[in-house]
Amino acid sequence: MPVFRARTKESWTHIRNTAIVLGALCLCGLMVDSAHGEESPCSTAQEALKEASRIRGLPSKGEVPCLVRSREDVERFLRELIGKKYPPHKLAMEELVFRAVGLIPDDYEYQNGIIQAYVGQIGGYYDPDKKHFVVVQSIPRPLQRVVAVHELTHALQDQYYDLNRFLDPRMENGDESLAHAAVAEGDANLVMQEALRSDRDAGRVAPNAIEDSEIQKDQPALPDALQELLLFPYEEGLRFVRAVQKKGGQKARERLFQKAPRSTREILHPDEFMKGTAPFDIPTEAEVLNGRDVCKGVYSETLGELGIATVLGTELSDSRVVSEASRGWRGDRVVVVREKDGGSEVVWLSEWDTVEDARQFLTAYRELLQKKYRSSGHAMNMKLSESKSVTMEMRGPSVFVTVSLRE
Repeated sequence: MPVFRARTKESWTHIRNTAIVLGALCLCGLMVDSAHGEESPCSTAQEALKEASRIRGLPSKGEVPCLVRSREDVERFLRELIGKKYPPHKLAMEELVFRAVGLIPDDYEYQNGIIQAYVGQIGGYYDPDKKHFVVVQSIPRPLQRVVAVHELTHALQDQYYDLNRFLDPRMENGDESLAHAAVAEGDANLVMQEALRSDRDAGRVAPNAIEDSEIQKDQPALPDALQELLLFPYEEGLRFVRAVQKKGGQKARERLFQKAPRSTREILHPDEFMKGTAPFDIPTEAEVLNGRDVCKGVYSETLGELGIATVLGTELSDSRVVSEASRGWRGDRVVVVREKDGGSEVVWLSEWDTVEDARQFLTAYRELLQKKYRSSGHAMNMKLSESKSVTMEMRGPSVFVTVSLRE
């Protein structure tokens, strides 16, 4: 089954609640499943807070309580959090959109799959509502301190920048939410990297302790595309924050929480963010619906450059093609419309820097659909299954994709 193996030694923390799923909770996912020792996993928390404060350069404004919880406790908490933070239809609509555009398989149970993946991998989390740090009791002792440093960096972020505001799950633009998550996780990962390096130098952690830790064996497979989205804030966020600090110093790093990037395009291309040249041209619902006999959809979302690249990567194995076909994104919106016959239409409008960028995306997306559904229909009009069909149209630098879903 797919596992959350880090692609580099730097990116060893894995799953958290991106804006896709769990809002402003900060999770540190680890590949761990080991019995805890006699000493409480919270025993290193206060020392870790001091270390995070020293490395990050933010004096702590107060103690952060530490609690130890079982994985069963964590699962209950995550389910309660979803019920509290999310409108009842939001995850159902996300699932419908992700299936429609090809991000996840048509038969994948999105909500349960995501929660089980988190529960199986999580090492600890910081809760910005209750202002405390929770560590999972099964985390191996050598890793307790570095996990605490990561999560308590989130506590410092919260003390100075209000994480509930910064990672607001009610933000309508999911791509912008993911960019904010990348700032928070990249910042915490950079602090953790220095703490981990210090621990290795001091012999507190074996050189390969992180990489050699094991995941739980009984967790359900997570689609590759969702793995990419969940890893993004850690891996690309780390690279982004490091690039910003290298060019602009500590002040530029602090400004990320005051004037955050608005899209994953800016995270993927830090130079555009620092120069202020990245476009942000999200279509309105009216532009997406384009004269249809309906004034408003029941749900809308923005996929962004990262989301589009992830969709294309589900079937296209050439990373260069995927990168070129998603580069040049300047805005998109997906709108769900309910039909009178009980079906749905998912209408997706993407805007591109140039006509050639739009053409590259459309060509790659057609190829994806043909491979995924083994469709040989007309290039711009395909029947994908008995209940799913798609039409595509290019108008200058704009691409319209309409997916019809029938019960």
